Amino acid sequence: MSSALYECTFEPGGWNEGDWIEVRSPRWDHPGGWLQQEDHVSNRVPADATAKEMLGPRGGETYSSMLVADLLGGDMRVRTSASFDFRMAPLIVFAGPLGIDRGGHPEYREHVEIVLFDEGINVWHHTWAGQPKWVRAAWWRFELVRGERHILEVERRGADWALRVGAREFGCRIEGLPEGMGVGMTGCEGINRFYEFAVHPLEK
Repeated sequence: MSSALYECTFEPGGWNEGDWIEVRSPRWDHPGGWLQQEDHVSNRVPADATAKEMLGPRGGETYSSMLVADLLGGDMRVRTSASFDFRMAPLIVFAGPLGIDRGGHPEYREHVEIVLFDEGINVWHHTWAGQPKWVRAAWWRFELVRGERHILEVERRGADWALRVGAREFGCRIEGLPEGMGVGMTGCEGINRFYEFAVHPLEK
């Protein structure tokens, strides 16, 4: 019997949209949303944008993000399988309390993004003081091949984070985060595909 707090595949019938909350970025006025494919979901992107435009000036039009509804956790392990076209950037997101945008939609405030791209991983810590700010809290350089599935696993234990991609592992510390955070996934800056998602508690 699974000990998962939540798990699904993103095949048709493998997940329920009602289990998730769509969340917007405070940086862009964009609704996001997901496209159901044969064995995965992908973020919505503008049909007339080139790969370089989606990575650059039209990046805001590629942003789709959602959190598992009603799930706040402290020490936990999150796992997804994802791929990307061009250069980036599927990610796992851990979020503190949400805000509301001018249209009444849930919107991120403080959150942490663990991002896959063709040169490895970036960890971004986003904060909020009336407007969004962000810093790169950690990075890890190695080649990730576009178009291939990569398994990303993140363990958060207080301020200590362990990040794994396949057999590779590294860690970092991020201080001052809320004890309980929501968790989910984001696709942005290109076409991103997600195949599965799981959240497990960590033993004390």
